[in-house]
Amino acid sequence: RLCLSSELRILKTDRHTDGPEPCAFTCVGTTGVNNTVWEGDPGYLHTTVDISGCGFTKKPIVSITVEGGGGVTMMAGTSAAFRLTKESFVVILRGYVNTNYYPYDGTPNADQAKEWHWNVNWAAFGFMC
Repeated sequence: RLCLSSELRILKTDRHTDGPEPCAFTCVGTTGVNNTVWEGDPGYLHTTVDISGCGFTKKPIVSITVEGGGGVTMMAGTSAAFRLTKESFVVILRGYVNTNYYPYDGTPNADQAKEWHWNVNWAAFGFMC
């Protein structure tokens, strides 16, 4: 189901690509619990997130979370969007961050990320005109 609202205001971007106020909108999505394709080697897992269906005219502001089991909350890179364009971005997971509270050992691989249902939830804020 698609919901539209014109109540969003983007106060400032750092990209010098501000658009007119009525053109600001939010687009949200997920890569899906069983649909996310993780690739790469342990210590450098990555997935490309397609946001082309949003129809942004310029590169948006993106906020992400990575969801799933297997200690995903202790992974480095779970809130960073790399190679952001108006059509996609990449999430790169570098491995576990060890802490005194919960020391992790090991680096997950792509098969484990799939087994643990790691997926990307995202919200993008930008302009459609």
